[in-house]
Amino acid sequence: MKIFIQNYINIVITFKDKFCRIYIFAIFLISIIIHLYISSIGWNNFLLDQYGFRQTQTAITTYYVIKEGFKINYITPILGAPWSIPFEFPLFQWIVASAVIIFKTPIDQTGRFISLLFFYLSLIPLGAILKTYLKNNNFVLIILSLILLNPIYLFWSRTFMIESLALFFGILFCWLAIKLFQTNKLRFLILVSVIGCLAALVKITTFIVLCAPTGFFFIYYFWKEKNNMFWNINIIKKYLLYGILIFIIPLAISIIWNFGTIKQKTSITVWSKILKNSLIPYQTFGTTDLFSFAFPNLFLLLIPFLYFFKPYRKEILFLLIFFLCGPIIFTNLYSVHTYYFYANNFFLSILLGFFILSLYKNDNFKIKYFGIFILFPFILLSLFSQYKEYYYSYQVNNIYSIIQATDTIKKITKPNDVILVYGQDWNPSFSYYAQRKAIMNRQKLPLNNKIMQESIQMVGKISALIVSNINDMKFINDQIQYLKFNETPIYSDAQTSIFLPK
Repeated sequence: MKIFIQNYINIVITFKDKFCRIYIFAIFLISIIIHLYISSIGWNNFLLDQYGFRQTQTAITTYYVIKEGFKINYITPILGAPWSIPFEFPLFQWIVASAVIIFKTPIDQTGRFISLLFFYLSLIPLGAILKTYLKNNNFVLIILSLILLNPIYLFWSRTFMIESLALFFGILFCWLAIKLFQTNKLRFLILVSVIGCLAALVKITTFIVLCAPTGFFFIYYFWKEKNNMFWNINIIKKYLLYGILIFIIPLAISIIWNFGTIKQKTSITVWSKILKNSLIPYQTFGTTDLFSFAFPNLFLLLIPFLYFFKPYRKEILFLLIFFLCGPIIFTNLYSVHTYYFYANNFFLSILLGFFILSLYKNDNFKIKYFGIFILFPFILLSLFSQYKEYYYSYQVNNIYSIIQATDTIKKITKPNDVILVYGQDWNPSFSYYAQRKAIMNRQKLPLNNKIMQESIQMVGKISALIVSNINDMKFINDQIQYLKFNETPIYSDAQTSIFLPK
């Protein structure tokens, strides 16, 4: 009888485990489908939703790569001749430009597609890292599902930006480093150094964030090998070489440019904003949405649970450290731009995944299946709710605010003409959709200023003056008279007026 009961229990457990595998795989497939569907929303909209200036900055560089050719000293023609103001190595722009040239596809949609493609590609090395550590496909799929429905990756993966390419190279760099430490093979040493250089060139801030987990594995494998071989000088030499090729060389070829101030790093207000940007969490328990209160409340509830759920306590702590590395180093960037969390927000998703896995590995069946069948879908719904609360409106609403004005510019000027723009700071959106090179007078300098005179002389001729969001009519009239333009605009709306030469 005892044997019969044990066999029956084993059959039940096997059945439940099989059902769990099917269930987890189904959740993963649903997460992919949801991500693909959400990515298609607003696919043909203009690049003027959240941080449209950053998207059109990438797009205008791509446009002129196609128009004027591939070159290292690429142009972003918004601040006057000679037009080159390189921000990052233009690999993403080159890839998009190549795709446009080969497949004859629209620039905006091609940029979105390439960005989305590299997000999906980044899940491959990330999945490989997780599989190496967890040695369980179900556990990996749980974490990848949490990443797929993370609101940061739901929205920003389909924008015309370099973030997903930088993340792909960063995660690939980390995975290749692990392979190098495990195998000591020359091909991995070469690959990790090359990929590290590309990651640092494409976006140094993302590369530095991924240096944190890579550095952890570097120390872990060095310490493990050192303990086995005591203080072998050859091991020290080997890891010194690894450190130079993996970290020092990629960092040496890049410029680290915005770390923030000490005052920012210790400001409660700044850190409140940073935490808000990480998962768009500012909902309360009083909301009518059942799931929207989950962050940061659910995240904060994890802290006391660390004491009770031991299987992945250290991993959760390290993931929190890896996540915080980005905003600690680049405090100003993370407090201002939500898209910077693209580089590190997957650590939060993995952290939540490890929390669920801690429950799943519990011997108590009720706790085990609560984690998988209740908490797991609840967290996924919470993530989706946060996306819907904050990002959905940006995708469904196509913004036409400048399009009529830019269409007018295209009609009344020639393709090689230069326009002068006041009141748009250095936002490239107007220049990109007008398809004209521009002098963006972001400091509201008068045209008799020496800097402005030199800039105008370099381009030779201003074909149109665009004034946006400036109410100082005397200042505007002075610039019109200086240029000897018509005082009556050829086009005017609530925000923008366009003036032409007499």
